Amino acid sequence: IGRVSWTRSNLIGFSFESGAETSSHPIADPPSLFAFNGNGDEVPIDLPISDATVAEKRAEVYVNAGKNLSDALRIDGGINFEFSHLTVSGDATEDRQLKFLKPNLAIDWKPGGKWHALFSVRRTVAQLDFYDFISSADLSAQRVNGGNAQLQPQRTWELRASIDHPLLGDGLFKLDFGHDQVSLLQDRILICDPDHPDDPFLCFDAPGNLGNGTRDFAQLTLDLPLS
Repeated sequence: IGRVSWTRSNLIGFSFESGAETSSHPIADPPSLFAFNGNGDEVPIDLPISDATVAEKRAEVYVNAGKNLSDALRIDGGINFEFSHLTVSGDATEDRQLKFLKPNLAIDWKPGGKWHALFSVRRTVAQLDFYDFISSADLSAQRVNGGNAQLQPQRTWELRASIDHPLLGDGLFKLDFGHDQVSLLQDRILICDPDHPDDPFLCFDAPGNLGNGTRDFAQLTLDLPLS
């Protein structure tokens, strides 16, 4: 992993930060599930994608800037560009390049009367777990988790708003709202042998992408001083 950054507290009136980072990490997983025959010899048990090497080369560059527009209002924004080259070899082969733009914007507002509000929007991309590409078995639960070499990272547009105010001196009243617009939602899916799609013994629970989804929430927090 390598990272370099440059910051400037006042560049044309803006606080400024830019940088880049890069990483490279392969994961190899040889077969690890065996049965024993009558002679006591190990016999590998075949699982989907049980012997594979997953490797990723990833790089990201970013630029962030912020400015106080007044004593009560500040704006911060930036953009990240992420690039990754992902390969899978062994029981499955996959070679793909992924590119993402991840902008962000935040507005911090203090309208007076000790009220404070924060509004933000940003795009996030989930980091893949390479072990989701490789199969595993839990013998105690009699369950096989299949690997999925076609797994895609989940993308989300996140909108957030929060309002807070001191409560009874040292206490705090805070109200948070959120809305997420998710694409390629990551969850568990069923993967079956394409030659025998109706055979339940050839179907496995595996990580996968379900499609699009939304998530909304509201949260009220009350901190009450005991003094």
